[in-house]
Amino acid sequence: MAQSTISFAGALKDQLDYLIGMSIFTNARPFSLFDDIYLRRLLRKLNPDYTPPDRHRISGDTLGKCYERQRILVLQELRNTRYLNITINETTNITNDRMVTLSFNLRDKSLFYCLENFGDCVFDAQAVADWIYSKMESFLAAEGSVGDWNRLNSLSTDATATMRSVCQILSEKPELRHLFCIPCDSHGLQLIIKDLLHLPRIHEAFSVATKIVTYFRSSAKQLASLRTFQQQIYSEARSLLAAVITRQGSQYDMLYSIKRSSEALKAWAVAALSSGDAKVSIIQIILYRKDLWLEIDNLLALLEPLHKAQKASEAQNTDIMMVTKRWLDLQVHFEAQIMVSLFGEDIRSYLFNENSSWFNRFNRQVSPLHWAAYYLHPQNAGDDVPLPSNIISALDKVIEKYAGEGGVNSFYYFRNKEEGFYAPDIWKQKRPLDFWLRAKDMAPDLAQFAIRLFNTTANSVAAERTFGAMKLQHTKLLNHLNPKQTERLVFLHMNTRALEAAEGKGNKDIDLVEPDILDQEEMARTQIFQDTTLLDDQVETPRSNDHEADAARSLPLAPPQVLGKRPWEAQASEPIPKRKLASV
Repeated sequence: MAQSTISFAGALKDQLDYLIGMSIFTNARPFSLFDDIYLRRLLRKLNPDYTPPDRHRISGDTLGKCYERQRILVLQELRNTRYLNITINETTNITNDRMVTLSFNLRDKSLFYCLENFGDCVFDAQAVADWIYSKMESFLAAEGSVGDWNRLNSLSTDATATMRSVCQILSEKPELRHLFCIPCDSHGLQLIIKDLLHLPRIHEAFSVATKIVTYFRSSAKQLASLRTFQQQIYSEARSLLAAVITRQGSQYDMLYSIKRSSEALKAWAVAALSSGDAKVSIIQIILYRKDLWLEIDNLLALLEPLHKAQKASEAQNTDIMMVTKRWLDLQVHFEAQIMVSLFGEDIRSYLFNENSSWFNRFNRQVSPLHWAAYYLHPQNAGDDVPLPSNIISALDKVIEKYAGEGGVNSFYYFRNKEEGFYAPDIWKQKRPLDFWLRAKDMAPDLAQFAIRLFNTTANSVAAERTFGAMKLQHTKLLNHLNPKQTERLVFLHMNTRALEAAEGKGNKDIDLVEPDILDQEEMARTQIFQDTTLLDDQVETPRSNDHEADAARSLPLAPPQVLGKRPWEAQASEPIPKRKLASV
């Protein structure tokens, strides 16, 4: 009987230790949290026989046990998932170590897998490719599917030259020839903003707007004065948000924050002009610069669709079938802006000049695989959605690579709604997945290719979330953490929340995004004075959990006037026949 009591007490202590550890690890609390005398007294009142572990045990034995327990659950979740999308990226931590992170993107969640310190090792394309291959080999062994490389569906990275080379090296390995290599869409969209900010008149107008925010950054007194006018006019204080090129969405948010405070800024400028205690140049900008507020309105009109496209591209459930549609929408939007915007000439030069930046950007981001995904969406079948003649050859090649020659034949039956695709019932399916599951009997190879595309992630947001979690865990107060401890803390922080959210136990998946100025303005006020650097060649992606509708929209109508050649029309050959049917 005594032995039974001792066993029960031991089991209870282990469970309490586990819960204390998880409360610390999943919320980025200090290891010494339960060293606090009042928390210890509280626990003693609840259970006089229980003594919580000290910070040394928590950072060692307790962390290891919590990690191993959660790792079993994560491997089980991955084992039950058919299509695994890999996401990697590289950053530095608080001690300036070079860290590489690897995560898995699933349709409804992302799961962190590992974090490694590259130290002084060479970090070129070959080294990264070898590291990914080694990690995937050990992963398949750990979760019990040795050699089943087909479960690895895609690799998503940022759009840098190094990562493109990584994809090329991996695609040459026999086990990974099937792997889709996808550049991060939100990263590519951020590069468009970078391009636009280089254009002369847009650059000038944006720089003027930046000066307004920077001025209030440097003067706490004038910021307090502005907030007084905001309280009088809006009955609340409103933030002026700074823009950083590496923080996606911050350019639009900065402009919008100025517009939201326009009346208060004007009232402040009038008062400051009378008192003479503010910088004259800022007052002159606000009161006397010609077209200032019209320029801000035009910049917002130009950037708003791009801003919305970025948020959509960052969604957990976004897939490659959505990417081409977003870029086609932006092409149409930019063409329309030429006719109505103050910056029309800048936009025209960006779209249609020789060696157009837009042309190069579009064709680097939208590959033949993206076109295949776009045209395999059931909503884009038929003559209503044109198929440019100069992409037919590339489209045929990519379909043949992944679905065989029979897949190419099936594609044209699908596109023209012939043979088995003629039946009306199959077209009632709204989601691409439902459509292609029904079509699997009549076009097995093409259907399998389309289902893979539907399950292919089009961003590397999971890696960026990892960086956010790492910065929460590995702070100046915990700069003594070694890479193994950091990896385990990030693993617990991210995966516990992701799994609980999927089971309905949590509020949502891990969310490390900078807050939206409308929804979380109080928190945004603490970040008003961020670095205002405008241009940086290395663009990082943000972290978000916004959700995008599953059903894609149809191809937008072209504007009335064709202003120049579009990227996919650059080398148009003979006109495309109305129907291209393969022989049976």
